[in-house]
Amino acid sequence: MSEPITSSAPQVALGPLVGAARGRVRQRQPFIWRLQAWLANYLPLALMAVLALFSFWLLRQTPVPGGPTEERPLRHVPDYEMRGFELQRFLPDGSRQARLHGAVLRHYPDTDGIEIEKLQLHLQADDGRLVLAEAERAHGPAQGPTLTLEGQVRVRRFAPKADPATAAPEMELRTDALTAQIKERRLISRRPTELVAPGLQMQARGLDYQHASGQLLLTGPTRSVFTKSAVKPTEVQP
Repeated sequence: MSEPITSSAPQVALGPLVGAARGRVRQRQPFIWRLQAWLANYLPLALMAVLALFSFWLLRQTPVPGGPTEERPLRHVPDYEMRGFELQRFLPDGSRQARLHGAVLRHYPDTDGIEIEKLQLHLQADDGRLVLAEAERAHGPAQGPTLTLEGQVRVRRFAPKADPATAAPEMELRTDALTAQIKERRLISRRPTELVAPGLQMQARGLDYQHASGQLLLTGPTRSVFTKSAVKPTEVQP
């Protein structure tokens, strides 16, 4: 019988098997798959981080309510305009005191003033007399009681119940500029003024007319011309 062959070589301990020995084979995935997996895992976190940074920047740029703000100077540009307008003012008893009509009205926010083109101002007296003031333009404070008329100013006073469209005026004033105090129904001018009435023409340096009482005061040197009599023109000194 043959004897078993023995070996005196040292025994080496082997490590655990990998790969096929563990029951599966790990294959290298394509790059596009690995990119999709990365996007699926980390893209939401990246978007949330970007959104947080944007929110922080937006908060820094938003002014604090009630904090100091920089006021921009207003320009002399109208913020609204009306065409073919009509405004009326009434007394507490319901009677009409004044009526304002114009072709164009503009409001300027920097001065809170108004400008009017082709103005017609109707002032009604207690006795029924009507004063009609006309001018090329007018201006004044939006909430104020005064209005300055300029450019071919013409003021006519009519008898009670007279129709301004057909009746002749009792008196007519012509000047370049005057101030209308609407609440007091008063007209004041410091410019050369011409008064025309039946049989009379007068020139003065200014006027002060109060419609409630019908009183007219001409200021400065005046010149009167009586057209229906043989009286020579006279110079009337104040």
